[in-house]
Amino acid sequence: MLQQQQPDDSTASQTILVIDDDPDVRRSVADLLADAGYQVVCFSGCSAALTHLCQNPSPAVVLVDLLMPGMNAWELIGQMRRRDSLAKVPVITMTGAGPQWGAPVPASMVVRKPIDGARLLGLIRATAGA
Repeated sequence: MLQQQQPDDSTASQTILVIDDDPDVRRSVADLLADAGYQVVCFSGCSAALTHLCQNPSPAVVLVDLLMPGMNAWELIGQMRRRDSLAKVPVITMTGAGPQWGAPVPASMVVRKPIDGARLLGLIRATAGA
């Protein structure tokens, strides 16, 4: 589904949070990121991810499915932006929704499903500064 990448030493200390309620998407994105050398922490819901974010060092990037049951990406991003410690953490959203998705992030920070692994990695590298 996603292309395998060679690990990059500059990514080894960077953690990416992956939040998606679909276990197959979570697994394939996590595998792609791990193969590229990132540390990956996965969550199936935004509430648990927010708890983790509040209790741990900030990740390089949060990658979140836009349409989630319970707390959705809009709510998660709102909660993050209201906390000084999380306000500047970059967020990339993933979606299978059409162009009218109304994402809480710029269109340049939205990755369409099915995910183009090369585009996702490029966006993460540009966003995380790796």
